[in-house]
Amino acid sequence: MRCAGHDHFRSEYSDEQRAHLDLVLTFNRELATAGERGLDLTGVTQALDPDPLRYMWVDEGDRQIPALIEKARVLLAEAAELQGHARVGSRLAPGGAFAARPSVAVGPDGVILLAW
Repeated sequence: MRCAGHDHFRSEYSDEQRAHLDLVLTFNRELATAGERGLDLTGVTQALDPDPLRYMWVDEGDRQIPALIEKARVLLAEAAELQGHARVGSRLAPGGAFAARPSVAVGPDGVILLAW
């Protein structure tokens, strides 16, 4: 499992793995921006199962990362604005600058909480 450092042990990756990591990190920023805009990310997070980086660390993706991210981008482009949704202020948590992916929690009632 490769998730212990800020660079995710990037130097140990092949060129293909580095390209996949860059793709995933770029998409994660797009997803965070969409959340800030108040878009409904339900379909996107369900398609990502829920964390795209998980495929990088354990190689469960079987080189499917580009296809997975493309599917998620299509869903993100189709995401509707959440009516009545209001963002509240936030502050950077200590060490938060090193976070490169969302945390996802699903409650027993199916409600999804995303945090960056």
